[in-house]
Amino acid sequence: HKLNIQCEGVRNKLKETVGSDNLPRLVKSRGPLTKKVIASGSHFPGLDFSLVSWKFADGSFKGTMEEKLSTGETLVKFDVDCMDVRDGRAIVSGTITKTNRKEPDAFLYKRAHVIVVDEGINEEMSGLLLGLPEDVDCSTLAQTVESGSAQMHSGQVTVCNRRDGEDAWLDCTDSMKKVA
Repeated sequence: HKLNIQCEGVRNKLKETVGSDNLPRLVKSRGPLTKKVIASGSHFPGLDFSLVSWKFADGSFKGTMEEKLSTGETLVKFDVDCMDVRDGRAIVSGTITKTNRKEPDAFLYKRAHVIVVDEGINEEMSGLLLGLPEDVDCSTLAQTVESGSAQMHSGQVTVCNRRDGEDAWLDCTDSMKKVA
């Protein structure tokens, strides 16, 4: 199920993700952006997913992932602390900082991972991957996860990697502006 995003909603999401920091200040203190990932969609009818994540030249990350009911209630939110991007596929990891699921202690402050794929016409994302060993981060997961090992759902995904070359980077980040 594809979820069409309203332009204003993406702008608000970007503002929420940056929080009290603004992007120019983050770039000045952390260096230029080297990777960006934006993804949204619906895992199941009534359960929406959104992800905004950046990697800076100094190796730090900023971003959030949320699962919300169509009523707007947040079920799970995690703060991004790791992102591995390879060939249009990104694995993003973080710590769950908010949950309204039953038995919140089973989720709160646990590690969560998500896989997103941007391969032109094939744009999809996994549900939250939970319960993996604590020492698994996005880089080790990227090396071990096999294609087809996680259930994937259609969505809108944009993965930009500066290592793809400056022209590809500019085209990719420009396409994000058109969405936002």
